[in-house]
Amino acid sequence: MNSVLIELQSSEPAGYPLPSAPFDEITFLKQEVSDVRYQQALDRQRIAALELALDAANSGRRNYKVLASKLLRELHKRGTAMDYRDIRNFFHFSEDKEAYRLLHLTHKMYPGDTKIVNASDKKHNIAIVYRGERL
Repeated sequence: MNSVLIELQSSEPAGYPLPSAPFDEITFLKQEVSDVRYQQALDRQRIAALELALDAANSGRRNYKVLASKLLRELHKRGTAMDYRDIRNFFHFSEDKEAYRLLHLTHKMYPGDTKIVNASDKKHNIAIVYRGERL
């Protein structure tokens, strides 16, 4: 019985081979830990950016640059012009000046893709037209 104990104590554990150089193993593990911490920091930055974007989207202020890109997509999808009343109804604005502001900002942001058309008669107002290529 005593010889069995001595044999078990002297044998190397099967699952954990001893490295030839333990300092290489320690530096490798330290590098792995630092890589994991770096990835966790990047994840925290991404989460903070998403939370900031969600807070901005839920706040009372409108982000007109995002709305301008949505308007451009809607113009592309419709293939027709939209005047301020169409824009106001589409985005559920409460005032006409918001629709005018978005109309002009969209043209300012995408001058190659849009064109502002002034109506020659007094029955119609200015409208924005998508003049890019249809997909």
